[in-house]
Amino acid sequence: MKKLGQWALRTVSAAVVIALLIVLLPRISALVAAWWPDPAKTRRVEAVISSELAASERLETAALSQERVAVHTVDALLLGEVQRVTLRYRYDASIGLDLREAVCRAEGGVLTLSLPPLTILHDSLTPLETEVQDFSYALTEKRRQAIWEEERQKCRDAFLADGEAQAKARGDTERAIRGLLEKWMDAGEGRVPLRIVWNETPTSPEGT
Repeated sequence: MKKLGQWALRTVSAAVVIALLIVLLPRISALVAAWWPDPAKTRRVEAVISSELAASERLETAALSQERVAVHTVDALLLGEVQRVTLRYRYDASIGLDLREAVCRAEGGVLTLSLPPLTILHDSLTPLETEVQDFSYALTEKRRQAIWEEERQKCRDAFLADGEAQAKARGDTERAIRGLLEKWMDAGEGRVPLRIVWNETPTSPEGT
């Protein structure tokens, strides 16, 4: 009976060890790759990653949503203020980058990925409340659209000038990109040490 118990314990212990090895094997492989980089393997992985990046498109990696209040006025000579428009709105933006502009290169046994600047891929304003006081100067649709466009540009500029928001967006982006690259590695040659660097500063949508 005692021998049977010892045999069962050894069997269970062996099963636990095997299960742990299965779970930890990817991490162990990553550590081994970090300790003993393989330049030849890294070059092969670089070719695969570069091909995947070239076939990719824009990737959203972060989102921004905030409520703002703005006041726009129109003054006329001698009359003073003839119009006041008070807006309360929500600004939503998707932030990311164009993966086709990323540059992948093998440096020794390390894969270095240079990312392009973050881009506001898409943004929009949602009106929540509008109050118009037109004393002798009616609010035209053209004037309304100009106000909305001015506010949208202000929101873009505010993001580009906000170091904390940029840092958060970059952190979200790095995690997303690292996960994507590791997925591509696992489907091919396996993982190699990865380093991510950035180029310049975030930008607004093209044409703005």
